Amino acid sequence: MGGVEIVFLDVETTIPYKKGQKFEILEFGAIVLCAQGLVEKTSFCTYVQPSSMAAISKKSVDCNGITKNDAAHAPFFSQIADHVYNLLDGRVWAGHNILSFDIPRIQEAFAEAGLQAPTAAGVIDTLPLLKSTFGCRAGNMKMASLASYCGLGEQAHRSLEDVRMNIQILKSCATILFLEDHFSSLMTEKSDGELGVSCTTESLVSMPSKNCPKSADVLFSDEIAVASSTKLLTTRLEEAAKNSTIETGLDVSQSSRVFDLHVIAESLERIMGSELELNGNSSEEDESSDAGVGQIQYEPYASWLQVKDINESQVCVVKGPSSWGKKIPVVMYRGSPLCVYECDAMVRFSVREAYAFDQMRKPSFSLVLQPSQHTYNFFHALDVSVKSKYMDLGGQSQWRPLVWREGEADVIRIRIVTTGTGASATYTTQFHQRTEGRLRRTLTLGSVDPVVFRRWMPPGSRVDVLLASKVYDIQSTAGLQLIAHDLTLH
Repeated sequence: MGGVEIVFLDVETTIPYKKGQKFEILEFGAIVLCAQGLVEKTSFCTYVQPSSMAAISKKSVDCNGITKNDAAHAPFFSQIADHVYNLLDGRVWAGHNILSFDIPRIQEAFAEAGLQAPTAAGVIDTLPLLKSTFGCRAGNMKMASLASYCGLGEQAHRSLEDVRMNIQILKSCATILFLEDHFSSLMTEKSDGELGVSCTTESLVSMPSKNCPKSADVLFSDEIAVASSTKLLTTRLEEAAKNSTIETGLDVSQSSRVFDLHVIAESLERIMGSELELNGNSSEEDESSDAGVGQIQYEPYASWLQVKDINESQVCVVKGPSSWGKKIPVVMYRGSPLCVYECDAMVRFSVREAYAFDQMRKPSFSLVLQPSQHTYNFFHALDVSVKSKYMDLGGQSQWRPLVWREGEADVIRIRIVTTGTGASATYTTQFHQRTEGRLRRTLTLGSVDPVVFRRWMPPGSRVDVLLASKVYDIQSTAGLQLIAHDLTLH
């Protein structure tokens, strides 16, 4: 990238608590780096006073810790606009989810001040970038989840701290991809239950239609060669540096461009789309369970695919990266890892205390669901095809079926994802409780306790679940596993 400078940025804002209210910047932070080696050149951070102190609500303070006293003597954005302009203009902008959140807030602030907004030489949004190159192994891939996965501690939700954490996350993920690329035989999976599949393939760049099956007769039978994730990342950045970029759909400026790597992530980003938060954290508690109540959110399901909406001729089982030195299949749909949404499934068996932890005291929570017949048939066919591909790749472990018949019902097993062991274990799967209409409450179940979980979600419960797929091969047992990214109790 030659002498291009990258500015990693982050804004903390108020949280709208009533209709018609807007986000107002409370803090701006940025670090300017030289692209070669990511060497820090300068940094800047300041509180920003909102147009009205009433905008700093308790929910806003609970989210980022910025109080009215902090902002009372801070400059208005118009007073720092020139400095922000000089920091951003003509540089590559980088940050986590900045295309959807931070950049629009900055544009709004310049517009309200009646000033010309800066122009980006390019934009690197690390949220879609890491989703496309790093897979779903850190759950929802938000900064807090990535920081936990990389062992970097808790997210501070403060501008400069979050910028520094974002840079460290990017470096950590790049190192992991490098090690997996060059020393795959020495890398081991953390656990059967973790989202550890790295599924970057050439099909993420372009999947020629001739590579995909054309009819249900050859469903799930195609093979696509896997490209090195590190080499792919390097190649795409090199192409971006040579002006192989595209115009962004977000109107940053007439000449602003987004690196081509963002296109690679576009289909996965549509499936794994961010949820729209309406409120900040709440201190209320759910009286019917031990779960704490968090944000109120819109249902994100429009960003995911229901099984009934999947074009089965475009589902491919491909050879993925090695795990424990074994070749593992990966399920792809239209060039992205398969992720689906199942609505109104019944819980046949909830978490069982006797099987809740493995020998290493790592949680191994799973649910047995009774899905729709269409969903059951789809995953039954997929399970057979993935098993066939696994055997073609030389797999010899005993295959554990994903679906089976339980009495008069067809059932399917899903995995609740956690990180850590023993008392320090935490959930990666997100939990929600449905409220009226399309709104739902984010819940915190607290410590990973099978008794609390079963009390919250007993057999007979009705749930909506967002699922990612993974193939595992551990201790002479292999199978296709469905990972619960998001679980909503009716």
